[in-house]
This record gives sequence, C-alpha cells and structure tokens, in this order.
Amino acid sequence: NTSSKVLIFFSTTKSTQYYAKLLDRLKFDVRAVHNGQSRSTFLTEFLAFGRQRTGILCLPDFQANDLAIPPTVSWLVQFEPPGDPTEYIFRVSRISSENAGSSGRALLFLTPAQYGFLQYYKAAGVKYYEYEMHAVSNVQRDLVRLVRRDARLRRYGAEAYRSYMVAYAGHGYRDIYNVHGLREDR
Repeated sequence: NTSSKVLIFFSTTKSTQYYAKLLDRLKFDVRAVHNGQSRSTFLTEFLAFGRQRTGILCLPDFQANDLAIPPTVSWLVQFEPPGDPTEYIFRVSRISSENAGSSGRALLFLTPAQYGFLQYYKAAGVKYYEYEMHAVSNVQRDLVRLVRRDARLRRYGAEAYRSYMVAYAGHGYRDIYNVHGLREDR
C-alpha cells in the first residue's frame, strides 16, 4: 500500500540491501538501514523515514530491537523467518501498544514447510489469520526478468541468497527451518 508507512524485516543485511534496491527499481519510496552503513548514514535514513508520511523502511532482524518504531507505521512485515518467535511477537506488540492510536498491522510470510512456526504464536496467545497467496508466479516471472536485465541487481540478489542460506542453515529452530528441505529451483 503506497499510502502507508511500512517496516519490512529481513534475516540478513544482504537481503535488506537487495530488497531495498529491488523495491527502489520498482519505484517505491524505500529506505534501508543496516550494519553495512556508517552510523551517520544509518541515523540519517532512519530519522528521515520517521519524518515521512508514507514509505518503506527495510532492515535486518537483529537491528529491530534497538530502534523505536515510529508511531506513524501502519504495517510491520516479517518477510524472512525471524531468528526467534519471541522477536516477532515483541515487534507485533510494539506496533500495537506504541501506536495505540493507530491500527498497526503485522504480516508474516511463511512457506508451507515453515507452518510449524505458528505453534509458538498459538502458545503465546497471539491472534493470527492465515492467507494463501495465489498467482504469485506472474509477479515472480516479471521480477526474474527485471533482475536478469540488471547485472548490479543480479549481483545483490546472489549475495542476498547466499547470506539467506547461511542464516537459514544456522537458524535455532531447525525442526522448522531445515535448510535441506529448501527447494533451490523455486
């Protein structure tokens, strides 16, 4: 939604950089903060996002707890698996309580192989709704075409993929996040 303020969390800095560049190429108003930036760039980007009425801020999971969620954020998106279910629960509660006057919402993307992650939310009493995404292949085909035409974006994508695989393989919840169960052809 281009009329909202959105935080998108990724598992690694490389994923954060790649998706921010991809969203920028798709003409979204996007910023990124991550540990690959100087402290002044990091703060400049974060504070500028805080002053914006709308836009997207991409950031890695591990930096989320150090930052105050701007009260104007209306969506919190966990695009890649969080390191721990409690991190996501904590973020969802922050967007709900810190933004008490707004209707902050959260969205978590899981593959069918990761549905076991929901048991932790059930145990914590987190209310959630499940949605299936259909016809993503049309969007994916267009994105693949875009990345194939742009060598720089392709390089960022390859680096993001490698760092994602390392993060996934080192995930603490291996009962759910099994790197050997991933399909690389998808």
